[in-house]
Amino acid sequence: MTDMYIVETDRLGFRKWRDDDAETLFRYASDPDVGPRAGWPPHKSVEESREIIRTLFGGDHMWALVLKETGEPIGCIGYFIHGESNIEIGVDDAEVGYWIGKPYWNQGICTEALRALVDYCFDVKGFSTLWGDFFIGNPASGHVMEKCGFIDTGRENKCSNLRVGKDNPVRIMRLDRPAPLTEEYLMGFVPERFLRDEKYRRGHMNILAPAAGTRILGMHTPEMKAVAKDLVRKGEWRRQLEAWKNHRPLTGAGGLTHEERMIWGLVLDYVKLPLEERLDEVRKFIPAVDNWAICDNFCCNAKWVEKSDKEKVWKFARELIGSSGEFRARVGLILSLAHFLDECSVQRTLDTVVERNFGDDSPFYIRMGAAWLFAEALCRQYDIALPFILERRLSRWINNKAIQKARESFRIAPELKDYLNTLKF
Repeated sequence: MTDMYIVETDRLGFRKWRDDDAETLFRYASDPDVGPRAGWPPHKSVEESREIIRTLFGGDHMWALVLKETGEPIGCIGYFIHGESNIEIGVDDAEVGYWIGKPYWNQGICTEALRALVDYCFDVKGFSTLWGDFFIGNPASGHVMEKCGFIDTGRENKCSNLRVGKDNPVRIMRLDRPAPLTEEYLMGFVPERFLRDEKYRRGHMNILAPAAGTRILGMHTPEMKAVAKDLVRKGEWRRQLEAWKNHRPLTGAGGLTHEERMIWGLVLDYVKLPLEERLDEVRKFIPAVDNWAICDNFCCNAKWVEKSDKEKVWKFARELIGSSGEFRARVGLILSLAHFLDECSVQRTLDTVVERNFGDDSPFYIRMGAAWLFAEALCRQYDIALPFILERRLSRWINNKAIQKARESFRIAPELKDYLNTLKF
C-alpha cells in the first residue's frame, strides 16, 4: 500500500475521491448502461458528478477505483456498514458495492478490485460477514461475486432506498470470514500408508527430526505445496497467516503442526509481495522454524529472491547468518546456498560464513548448513571454494562434512573426489 492508495493491486488502487475527478466521473457515470445496473440514474452534468463526490462519495469507505497505469478513476468501490446498507446486515458485517466504466468491462477488473476489497474488509476492518446484491437482470455482477467466494443465499429483496430499480428484485450474496485451515481439512491429504503403517510413519518422523512435542500429521511436500498455492490463488493467505502468527505457542507441544508451518513458509514463497513487506513477513515466520525441513523447503523454493533486489536480500541473509538461534542462522545459510553461490556472490558468501566462526561446538543444524553450503560451493565454484579447504579456514567437523558431501555429488569429477579426500583433517 502506498501513501496515495488505501488499497492496491497490480493494476488498481483505491483512493479518496477529489473534486478534480468530477469530469472523469461524469464521463463514465453519464453512460445509461452503467448507473441503472447499480441502482442510480446516469449523471446529467459535471456539476452533478462533483456534488456526488462531495456528498455520497465523501465518506471514509467509498473510494475512487483508479487504474494505476493512467492514474484516473474508472469506477467506484467501497462498503456500507450496519445502518447504511441496502439490505439487513449484522452490526459486525458490511455490504460491498462497486461499478466500473463500460470501456473496462470484461477485463477482470471488477474481480481484481472486489478481491482486494474483501481482503481489506476482513484483514483490516475485521468484519465477520460481507454481503452483496445484484439485480436479477444483471447476472454479470453476481458472477464477479461468485469468483470472489460469495455464495448465493437464495434470498431476493427489494431495495426501497435505491434511486433506480427500487421495485426490481435483487439477489443477495454472502461471504463469511474464512476460518483458518482446520486439522481435519489437512488430514484429508495424509496418505493411508502413514496412518496405517507404523514402521513407515516412524521412518518419516525420524527423517524430519522434529522438535520435542511437535505434532506431525503426515502430509507429503507436494500436497503441502498445493495447499499453499491454493491459499494464494483464493486470496485467503493473509487471513491464514494472521491466524498462525497469533497462535501460541508457535512450536512444540500445543504449537502449530509441522505441516502448518511448512505451508506458512511456502505461502511466503508463492505470494506476490513488495520485497520489504515479504522480508517483514519472513521475520515473523522464522520463529516458527524448528527443523531442517521447514527451513530448507522455504529457502530452496524462494524463487522470489531472483526477482528481487538481491543486495537487500543478501543483507537480510547475512544478518541471519550472524544472529543467534540455530534455525535463524540456518535460514540465512540455506538462503545463501540457494541464491548467493553464483560467480559474482560466492566469494563474499563464503567469507561471511567463515567470519561467523562456526565451530565444532556450534548447534548441529548450523554445522550441517555450513557444510552443505561449502559442498555446494565446491560443486558450483570449485576454484573459488577450494582455497577455504586448503587454508583450513573451516572447523574440523564442517571441513570434513563439506568434503564428504561434495564427494557424494555427481558434479565432482572422480579424480577431484580422490584429491578432496586427502584434504580432510
